[in-house]
Parts: sequence; C-alpha cells; structure tokens
Amino acid sequence: MLNSRYLEGDAKLAIITIILIIKKSLKMNNVNIATIILITLVPMILGGCQDNYAEKKDFKEASQVASSKDTIFSLEPFDAFYKRFTNDSIFQIQRIKFPLPGINTDGMDVSDTIYYWQKGKWRMFKGIPSDIDTINFEVKKIRSDTIAINEVSQKHVSFSSKYIFKPKEGRWYLVYYEDINL
Repeated sequence: MLNSRYLEGDAKLAIITIILIIKKSLKMNNVNIATIILITLVPMILGGCQDNYAEKKDFKEASQVASSKDTIFSLEPFDAFYKRFTNDSIFQIQRIKFPLPGINTDGMDVSDTIYYWQKGKWRMFKGIPSDIDTINFEVKKIRSDTIAINEVSQKHVSFSSKYIFKPKEGRWYLVYYEDINL
C-alpha cells in the first residue's frame, strides 16, 4: 500500500479520493469498476509518488502564511503550551477554533476535499508518546515562532496524523488536523 507521507497536496487528495471510490465500489460489489480504476490509475499514481522533501516545503509554505501581526505579541513558549494542551481537555477545546479544517478519511466522502472537525465530536489529543516505537513509526516535529507541526506516521502503512499549530495574538492554537487511515 502507498505511504501517504510521501505524497503532497493534490496528489494526497487524489489518492484519498481514489481509495474512497474503490472502497465504495467494493462495498456495492461492483468489482469491475474497482478493477478498471486500479488498472488505469495505478501507473499514474506510482509515477507521481516521490519524496521531494515535503517537510521542508510544508515548513516554508506554512511560515510564509503566518501574518506579521502574529509576531508583535509576546509569544508563549510552545513547549509549555503543548504540555498543557495535551493534558487539559478544557484548555485544549479553548485553543481550537471550530470547525477545525483538515482531513478525516473515515468521515469523508469521495466528493469532499476538506473535512471540518466539530467541537461536539472532538476526541482529546494526548500528544505523541515520547517512547513511541521508532522502528514502526516515524515522528516529524517542526518548530519556529510562526508554526509548529507534529506528525506521526506508521512506516510501510498508509496511516498518519498531522497537527499544525500557529500563534495568534501571542497564543498557540491548533489550526489544522489530518487523520489518514487507509
């Protein structure tokens, strides 16, 4: 199975859409459609799957998006914020602007391009365990004064979670959450 951490933007969305179509076709016992889709699109997908340093690109793009007004306030230390965010459910809800944009492969349909997490259905994020199994999982952390990204993905499997935090008026907020489970 393809590993989603090597895909970017439109390619990742295309793969998710294709897999959702195939899942739906198989559920309707329409194996012919699923087979045609696979035969037609697999060469295109494999040709477009390459690691072109997505981490650096994400960091550069996200840093450019941050507005200059976010830096005029005294910024709370990210590590202190993150510790409280992952341990205090009330604080966590206060630091998320709902509906929260992102991706949720379990809750998206083939026509969806973005998913909006709702406050009433939010599951508390407890953080990435410090003792995570690095043989089977890859953890990426990017930090600056304008963005913080935490991403964990299971190696050789299309599972990943990505959390993007940005400051507003000196306080950190979760602004994007991606949950890919294919």
